[in-house]
Amino acid sequence: MAIPLNDDALLDRLQSLMRQQGLNDSRVTHLQPLAGGNARRAWSFTGHWLHDGLAVERDCVLLARVEPGQLDVETQWEFDVLRQLAGQGLPTPEALCIDATGAVLGVPGIVMQRGSGRSDIAELLQPHNTLTGPLATQLVQIVARLHSLPWPGAESAWQPLRMIRDWRARFEAVRLEPLPALGLVFDWLEDHLPAPVQATLVHGDLRLGNFLHDGKAVTLLLDWELSHVGDPAEDIAWMYRRLWSPEAFLPFEQALAIYEQAGARAIERSRLDWYRVFAEAKLAVISLSAVRRFVDGETRNLRHAGRRSMVNECLLDALRRIDALEGASC
Repeated sequence: MAIPLNDDALLDRLQSLMRQQGLNDSRVTHLQPLAGGNARRAWSFTGHWLHDGLAVERDCVLLARVEPGQLDVETQWEFDVLRQLAGQGLPTPEALCIDATGAVLGVPGIVMQRGSGRSDIAELLQPHNTLTGPLATQLVQIVARLHSLPWPGAESAWQPLRMIRDWRARFEAVRLEPLPALGLVFDWLEDHLPAPVQATLVHGDLRLGNFLHDGKAVTLLLDWELSHVGDPAEDIAWMYRRLWSPEAFLPFEQALAIYEQAGARAIERSRLDWYRVFAEAKLAVISLSAVRRFVDGETRNLRHAGRRSMVNECLLDALRRIDALEGASC
């Protein structure tokens, strides 16, 4: 069932969902679509309900998966992560209710409290932007606190072999051509696995553009779809991918020092080097998945088709990093 765009039916479905999940006498007003988004679309609205007999009014947002995304992700997992992060002192959105299967809304969706601020990666990457350095510093401090939290499933050491094999399997399932270069990158990653490390909750898509800010401070950390239990080095390496890297505003080595000063465990440079290669393989597979969804007719979103050009950039960056690391070890 397709989700309606900003009409009375969607409003009614939202109210039904909220009432079913304990937001008594819920009403929805000022429902309107928000710009942006690929597989997920967003609507803002004002939610009204009763809590302990008192009237509550909140600015809310609905995130609904209206078509297949670049990867298959679990809406329930994202919702559960946000619920567990509530009250932990991090700028995370408050998750209010969920339709994990689309039984009420027509498609899977999450309702959460809407944050304040703006998010514009193009603005943050403008040369000489005085906001980017301080905001990137705050982002590093936030993720350091995230990585310091105790988390269910993180009691044992993290070993990346299964992760690499899972991503390789995804690559082999979605590729439209052999792409032996990406196969070689996965071979290198498997041959140079870092030692086991204490696992943490990893955001999975930590970068400029994935948070809201008010010009002075990070107000909300967005996009928890790829969060998982893993190695904290993955988040730092991903944040410093070339496409969105804050290197010109906050040098990598300085970010590592800030990360440790914020209370997180030190990360060995060799582990970060490995995850910077992995980041390229990961984005290449995500891009190939988007292309495959377009070719198979699961989406008509031209942004998905255009992601093929990203694969070559990822491969070049991965191979350059591997060459540099192999040369340094000689």
